[in-house]
Amino acid sequence: MKKSPHWLLLLLFINLLQAAFTGLGDDEAYYWMYAQYPDFGYFDHPPMVAWLISAGTLITDSELGARLFGVLLTTLALWLLWLAVDEKHRAKFFPVFILAWLSAPLVHFYGFIITPDAPLIFFAAAFLLVWKKFLEQSSISLSLLLGVIMAGLLYSKFHGVLLIVFSLAANWRLLAKRHYWLACITGALLFVPHLWWQYSRDFPAVYYHFYWRATAFDVQHIIKYITELPLVQGPVLFIPVAIFVWKNRRAAWMKDAFMRSLVFCFAGIVAFFLVTSFRSRIEAHWTLLCAFPALLLLPYLWETYSERARFRLKAGFVISVSLLALVRVCLVADVLPVRTEFHNTDEEVKQLSNACGKLPMVFMNSYRLPAKTGFYTRHQVLAVNEISYRFNQYDLWMLETSLHLRNVMVLDKRNRNLMANDSLVSTSFGEKWFLHRIDTFETYQKIHITLPRVYEPVKRASVLRLPVTMHNPYPYVVRFNHPQMPVSFEAIFLHFKTLKAVTPARIADLPESLQPGETRPCILEITMPDVAETYNLGIGIKAGILGPMFNSNMTLVTTQ
Repeated sequence: MKKSPHWLLLLLFINLLQAAFTGLGDDEAYYWMYAQYPDFGYFDHPPMVAWLISAGTLITDSELGARLFGVLLTTLALWLLWLAVDEKHRAKFFPVFILAWLSAPLVHFYGFIITPDAPLIFFAAAFLLVWKKFLEQSSISLSLLLGVIMAGLLYSKFHGVLLIVFSLAANWRLLAKRHYWLACITGALLFVPHLWWQYSRDFPAVYYHFYWRATAFDVQHIIKYITELPLVQGPVLFIPVAIFVWKNRRAAWMKDAFMRSLVFCFAGIVAFFLVTSFRSRIEAHWTLLCAFPALLLLPYLWETYSERARFRLKAGFVISVSLLALVRVCLVADVLPVRTEFHNTDEEVKQLSNACGKLPMVFMNSYRLPAKTGFYTRHQVLAVNEISYRFNQYDLWMLETSLHLRNVMVLDKRNRNLMANDSLVSTSFGEKWFLHRIDTFETYQKIHITLPRVYEPVKRASVLRLPVTMHNPYPYVVRFNHPQMPVSFEAIFLHFKTLKAVTPARIADLPESLQPGETRPCILEITMPDVAETYNLGIGIKAGILGPMFNSNMTLVTTQ
């Protein structure tokens, strides 16, 4: 439709304004930190979001710069998705299509904030458009383009594979077509750099998403998923489309390859995360991909509605868009009754930065706030994660090497008695931070202890002696006799990822130091828990107020 570019330009302008005048969110700052160290992968996500932020901040190093290419791609995604709508539906459907797009909260807000979902929106729309053309008439050029888009989906977010899998499931006979295999091979080859990145680091994303995020069965996770799904997708869009798909699952139009793909993608993604909720907590935004087949199925639903039903549906879209627009205004004006991550965090981090003076800031158990501090103050920051905190990208980076033997300020939110070199800072938001100065900082985050397998049961409350190796990966000597950071070792016992016990451990022949790159055999003595159980055992190093941190592989051990 001729009017569509004007709508797109208006939407682009509004989103650019919102991106420029809304404070950076917690996760956005974390991804900005990614962009400071360009790579082919990161702990939590593939690298596309970091690449976009890197490109945008070259143009303007601000909130707008960080979000710029996300805004451009999500706006372009709307146009691509519109092109995927059948021409027979376009004459009177464009206003409804725009309202439906803007009524979906996830799609709406990812239009101006930058997360891995922003490029995912673009590549999802591009995939559906090219997939439609590919099903109509495949060719080498379309195959290559489809392969590039498949790689783009995976480089944006791992969930992008669902769109590929369910589209194929709807048309599995494509497995016999060489053009489809050309697309798959193209996408796979383009994705090799990220796979190599994962392989060379022992697949941290796989380990995190499939092991650490997995939980025991909890019915609350299922209830949460079922109730949140229509809300984050936009109930006015999601519920009618879900009913339409169920009622027409055996309709004649299911013989059309592209329509079948839309139904399979919509139902398959919903079902996939429902099954996943039996073993993990589902984040609401993971279901974002449902919105795209839903939007392309909407014209067919619209055809079945009476004029009164169409009026109700359109009114629902208008109300949803109005409410979401009001929230957007509140984000800029900061008039919400509750504090959000988008508001005034820059004031808090500037207060903390000023309290630390020129000393580098070492945050305990936080990956978002160091990134936000880095963005708004350009202060040198480091995050140190203890065993009680989740793994994140800071566990892979070796940023601590730049702080070796320098004076630093450690920031900790936990209540404790003030010690020597301590001060207490209360921010304007009522949060208390303990600041602890360390002179000639040394860290043991990446010192690795290799534990052997323990085949025989161990008597509970006994002392277990194990031959281990200690490796220093740092390009400098690591000492174990720092006056402000006395080193101790602790045995960490987990049962199905739940911390069960922390007991003393010691290296019987602990050296005074380890040379750069040195690996030294040692004898480790561990005090076993006084409970008969099978544990995952790991070793952590505690250094003064820091730690313990995971410094070893995990090995199974049984007490009896």
